[in-house]
Amino acid sequence: EPTPTPRPEPKPLAGVKIGLDPGHQQRANYNTEPNAPDSDVMKAKCSGGTRGIATGVYEYEVNLQVACKLKAMLEEAGATVFLTRETNNVNLSNRERAEYINNAEVDLAIRIHCNGTDDTSVRGAFMLLPTKERTDFYNENVRAATAIIEQYCAATGLSMRKRSGLSYSAEQTGFNWCKRPIVCIEMGHLSNETEDLLLTSDSFQDKMAFG
Repeated sequence: EPTPTPRPEPKPLAGVKIGLDPGHQQRANYNTEPNAPDSDVMKAKCSGGTRGIATGVYEYEVNLQVACKLKAMLEEAGATVFLTRETNNVNLSNRERAEYINNAEVDLAIRIHCNGTDDTSVRGAFMLLPTKERTDFYNENVRAATAIIEQYCAATGLSMRKRSGLSYSAEQTGFNWCKRPIVCIEMGHLSNETEDLLLTSDSFQDKMAFG
């Protein structure tokens, strides 16, 4: 009898749809849009983000670099990836980013950011999540965020800024317009010289994306 052709092993993320939203963009847009569908509060469509204290590298650059590396890794694992932007020279509001994710009907969306504070000693990574009243996927978000921050810190050696690694927000436009599971990682602090030099390193970004 003929030898049967071996079937390839299914990839671990086959059939899974992931949305990636690298935060900010080359030119901020301070025109306003509603913070949420049910809100009269108006917020800037896309703020400028932070910048490396030592390198001068802009956050929007780091966010996209890591997102592109992560997209390739996820696709290699079988996922279908939806990237809100593939270049820095775009004009996308946070509401538009959320609606793009909604239309893609992703299984999970990850907003990718770096943090900055006036206190240059502050270090560490953490996750932001929508509050319970701002999502229909609270438990799913918590599970995803917990898994991501634990693996991210293990892969990079960066510390968790908060005890659980999780923080919650009812004010993020990108959360409030999103109708899918969504989390946001703050990958570290560009306002801290040590982390700035790591977050802007190409080889370290490989570790960030892998985590």
